[in-house]
Amino acid sequence: MYNIDYKRPNRVAFKLKNLKLSSSGTYKCEVSADAPTFKTLHDERNLSIIVLPNPSTPRLTGFTQQGHLGDRVKGNCTYMRSFPPANLTFLVNEVNPVLLRQK
Repeated sequence: MYNIDYKRPNRVAFKLKNLKLSSSGTYKCEVSADAPTFKTLHDERNLSIIVLPNPSTPRLTGFTQQGHLGDRVKGNCTYMRSFPPANLTFLVNEVNPVLLRQK
């Protein structure tokens, strides 16, 4: 969507709506002169789309209340998808952090 401001003919304003991750990229504005020179100038800017993590609490599932020495236990720490991926840290008794990457 764009609007031409006829009071300022050298200006085009635009608004991007419904952005997606695929909207990330290099955007370019180009100005071209008419004949005989056909001189062209441009400016570029990169646009990165980010997805902030939902402010909800991470969810820890799969653990049982009790384990025995030598047991292997499985658990899952789940958090809403974000881009770039959020870093999750798993702590045991508030120490020994293990850094996890979101897939």
